[in-house]
Amino acid sequence: MKFIKMLLLTTFTMLVLSNSVKAEIILTGMGGDLGLGTQAMPPADDGSSNELTLPFDVNFYGTTYDSFFVNSNGNISLGGSFTRFSIDNLTQPNVAVIAPFFSDINVNCDSENCGDIFVGSPSEGVVVATWNEVAAYSGSTSGDRNTFQAVLIDRSDETGTNGDFDIQFRYESLEWEDGSIAGFTAGNGGGIECGPECECGIDCMPPPCVDDICDEDLVVQPSRITAQVEELQIEEVAVEEVAVEEVVGATYYALPGALSEQMLDLANTSNIGVDGVWNFAFRDGEFVIPGTTAENPIMPLNGSDGSGGWNFNFNVDFDEIVFIDPDVAVGYDYYVDSGNNFASVLLPNDFDADFELWLMGTTGWEFVTNLNADVEYFF
Repeated sequence: MKFIKMLLLTTFTMLVLSNSVKAEIILTGMGGDLGLGTQAMPPADDGSSNELTLPFDVNFYGTTYDSFFVNSNGNISLGGSFTRFSIDNLTQPNVAVIAPFFSDINVNCDSENCGDIFVGSPSEGVVVATWNEVAAYSGSTSGDRNTFQAVLIDRSDETGTNGDFDIQFRYESLEWEDGSIAGFTAGNGGGIECGPECECGIDCMPPPCVDDICDEDLVVQPSRITAQVEELQIEEVAVEEVAVEEVVGATYYALPGALSEQMLDLANTSNIGVDGVWNFAFRDGEFVIPGTTAENPIMPLNGSDGSGGWNFNFNVDFDEIVFIDPDVAVGYDYYVDSGNNFASVLLPNDFDADFELWLMGTTGWEFVTNLNADVEYFF
């Protein structure tokens, strides 16, 4: 289903009435006692694996990689290991990072089982890193554990373009949150801001350092200036009613709830309609922003109003098409509960389906007309 955008930067929330079912989330069949593959690294605090070879290339934000690192703190990285245990946002890493749950994770407890980290492949063209029942560094003895995966899926056979791939985050259970972030970044944000306690080459990204203190004039200030200029450009573009993504390509993406307890909701929500599974497509090295194509539509998030439905939330720019939900989503009732500013609707015709339009009248919902597929209806 697709909607023509009408107004600049107006947010709509749509509710889809349906039932969701929690599927088996964690991928297995990769060998080992748990079916999760081999242990990625010895138990270590703020550790990283050796450089591991990918069985396929990934073109991530314009750079092609054929290897990766599994890092203990809930992420994999491309182009180098990344052992930081804390970041404030995804502009800070200076290497490419794909993080299903970036946080200070401890898999090296002295007295308690703090989980393990595995790497494996359940099938050709798929690589999986699993953090299995891992503990928070600050709460290793609490008994709370998180189990989640980062999955890289080769899509080059489908698209015909080498390096095309999907990122998938899979959350079986999230029981603790400790300043965590989920998402991915190209690693070109300028580096970690450093203070007098920095250990150069580890905490400071990148050096130089003087007497173990990072040179803020060389490291921090240029990145701040660049960020300010980019923000100014975005504001000017928005005034001219031109899509931001056409001018400034995004180099990082964060899932909802960063640095808050809402991170725990990732195990019960989704952007593809399967609770606990989040999928993101990279084509020709660029992140395909959901909603811009029929193949990568905006998917609903589970509603929190007790209705058992799912919510769509998206911004509306001038004279653009927004694609929502897959063509197989039949049997749903859609309604808009935060405005009536849609210009038109265009419904899919890939299956046998009947569409009815109901609008709110003086006495409640009133039937207006039947809608034909592939024919744009103007409100």
